Amino acid sequence: MNGVGFPRWACLIAILGCSALQPSSLGRERSDAVWREFSSEHFVVCTDADGKEVRESMADFETTYRALMAILFREEGNGPEPIHVVLFAHSADLHRFIPAGAGAAFSSTQTGDPESKPIMLVETSLTDEARRLFVHEMTHAFVERWFGRVPIWLHEGLAQYFESMRIERGRIVLGDPTSSYGLASNQMPSLTALITADQRIFYAGRDTHSVDGLYQQGSFYAAAWHLVRLFMQDTGDYHRRFYQFLGALTQGAPPQAAWARSFDGATYRRLARDYLEYLRSETFDTGFVAVDVRPSTDVVRQERTMPAEETRLLWIRLGRVANR
Repeated sequence: MNGVGFPRWACLIAILGCSALQPSSLGRERSDAVWREFSSEHFVVCTDADGKEVRESMADFETTYRALMAILFREEGNGPEPIHVVLFAHSADLHRFIPAGAGAAFSSTQTGDPESKPIMLVETSLTDEARRLFVHEMTHAFVERWFGRVPIWLHEGLAQYFESMRIERGRIVLGDPTSSYGLASNQMPSLTALITADQRIFYAGRDTHSVDGLYQQGSFYAAAWHLVRLFMQDTGDYHRRFYQFLGALTQGAPPQAAWARSFDGATYRRLARDYLEYLRSETFDTGFVAVDVRPSTDVVRQERTMPAEETRLLWIRLGRVANR
């Protein structure tokens, strides 16, 4: 298992191929826009959107954050710096930095750049599909924030699993199957191939956009979702061992050592067989996680107007990241 880094702009649209960015448009913000910075408990948001929209979006951010915390952790403790978000009022501005068709994106910390920090980009007007993308990217940010460098299958599997999350009467609903994964079990990688895949193998279609590469990439995305869903929806040994694995990651254990500690040889052989059987399953029941998560309200703690120079530097930095 390889503890590899996560790609710069993590967009689900990559499964189908991304249109090219236009570098000449980067860094030219709307001259009539007033940008402000809003802070809540877990987020810092830079935006040119209307204040009411921002507050509603940040309440949704905090609700999603609390839901992720309730499922993945027993308690938060003293967390690191807030998650940074750039919230665009206009989709045209958002898509100067991410591919057309993507509703949200996440950029991880760049090795060797002392000024870089994890940042999310999103538009205020979210369709249902765009919101799925947003939760997907927020999960990526969450995973990097709490687990650090993790295997690709875990990064992508968790993001896909949580993207369908919804809250109904204080109960989190998870595990809805996605219609895009109609692959047969023999079209997806084995357990060993999945958990040892590096970026070149997992994201085979990201750069070449070949039919074979895109097909392989889609099969690895599908397999990662199945494996994480198997762990999360299991009511016995696998669920316990998976949480033991995640707990070791939060304590700074290398992914390979954390995995070996949680899944010994005999358990791994059993898991490989059960994973294949899980891939062959034709029906999936929606899962429910009974936790007390109520929608957040009025979460903004501070608000300030950003000086024009600060806004200009923000856009330049986003352009630099997008062109890496």
